[in-house]
Amino acid sequence: MRRPRRLPMLVLLLAVVIAAVVAERSSTPSTAERLDASMPTARPAGAVGSTWYCAAGSATGDANGFAEQSVTITNASDDAVTGTLTAFPDRGEPVTSPLRVGAHSRQTVRISEVTRALWASALVELSGGEVSVAQILQGPAGRAVGACASSPAPEWFFPSGSTRNGARNLMALFNPFPGDATVDLTFDTEDGARTPQQFQGLVLRGGRVTVVDVGAVVTLREHVATTVRARSGRIVAQQIQSSDGREAAEQGLAVTLGSPVTAPVWSFAVATPPGSEAHEVISVLNPGDTDATVEVQVQIDDSAEVGSVEPYRLSVAAGRSTTVDLMADARIPRTAGRWIIVRATEDAPIVAERCIGEKRGEGAGGLTCTVGVPVLATEWLTSFGDPAWAATSSLAIANPTPGVDARVTVTVHGAGGAKDLPNVIEVLVPAGDRLVVDLAAALASRNEASVSISSDRPVVLGQLLTTASPVELLTPVVVPVAGTISPIGAVVDPQVAMVVPEDAPAGSMD
Repeated sequence: MRRPRRLPMLVLLLAVVIAAVVAERSSTPSTAERLDASMPTARPAGAVGSTWYCAAGSATGDANGFAEQSVTITNASDDAVTGTLTAFPDRGEPVTSPLRVGAHSRQTVRISEVTRALWASALVELSGGEVSVAQILQGPAGRAVGACASSPAPEWFFPSGSTRNGARNLMALFNPFPGDATVDLTFDTEDGARTPQQFQGLVLRGGRVTVVDVGAVVTLREHVATTVRARSGRIVAQQIQSSDGREAAEQGLAVTLGSPVTAPVWSFAVATPPGSEAHEVISVLNPGDTDATVEVQVQIDDSAEVGSVEPYRLSVAAGRSTTVDLMADARIPRTAGRWIIVRATEDAPIVAERCIGEKRGEGAGGLTCTVGVPVLATEWLTSFGDPAWAATSSLAIANPTPGVDARVTVTVHGAGGAKDLPNVIEVLVPAGDRLVVDLAAALASRNEASVSISSDRPVVLGQLLTTASPVELLTPVVVPVAGTISPIGAVVDPQVAMVVPEDAPAGSMD
């Protein structure tokens, strides 16, 4: 007699379990979604909209503002896009301005013309895909270009930083949502890890940007790696650094969007220009629970003639960071072009960042820092082709996959139209090699132009700009297009051609 009473309860319990499993599966991001969230990513053609988050910059309207921010919106599609730019000041209410960017065109908005504030973030919402958004910061320390984020995240990693004498290290934390977020900031220095009490449980008000002066608490440290973790909410985190050249250090301004992910392999398709005396420092952060062994592989363009470079081997303890100055070692030929792969053995979860810096002088100077690229893709966009303020502009297309050649095409967008570069249509990039395109020469001062890159095989992109007066080094982030992204698996080795078998499974990404 009891069985008929129990059957509905069992059915109900089974229904609850099934509903829970379905809910869990629906809330777990797919591999494609996780890859798209690994770095700033453009929405594809036909997308209903694009959203970008620029974490911070000065908006005082003063020519001497610390890092006066302009936002550049690039439209590589065949249709005009419309939308809004909302500026979120550190004090006061958000201000919204309408946007319309024509097909194959670019528009730049100075944030101080939208709102006035010591610091302000920008939220850009547009009606279509094939759009990228970047920042330009300008101040007494110099000029910097940086990526805006395509999505907020609960974690952000910054392997590089400094609070030494003459340096400023600011962390901009943008909460674009109405509700408050709570975050913890932890730091790793050459003297050990630090968790300052005032940066634990830090409340970030909704619709506000909070700028933290790291150097006011973590004082006079040559190397400071930063991790930002949200207890609640999702945010966008960005680092703004300056250095005035004291103690023979570099001189300049740098802006860096943190990485929201860890990965076992990171690549840098551009490196210090040949002949430069600048420092090139690779910083590696290991946020994981186990120690990691990391190889920094320098890929020489003309290795058949110049020779290969023995990889740098680093040990990075769990929860710690380390650095290596590539140019402090004579093993790298100064006159050779090169690019870099940073690889953790046993797929350890790490984050890699590269800073190039030099004391300002005759024909030299500047500071630029960029988190590495943890993915490959077949389509990429860059906001800056040949800007009027750049003396040189070069684009690097690297193919780190062993045994797989790629064919690439570079397309220029500007003045309402698009055209493939005549000399870069289905050009072969052999496995383990890279193609460097002189955009300044190819575009002949078309300073309104942006660039898209397509490939029949996944590749990685990088860009290097220099300015003339004063001399600056700039490394804009080239963004992949969603839906064309894949993880980095096997990579070539500068000495033995490959580090793992070609058919080995691709590395994971957390």
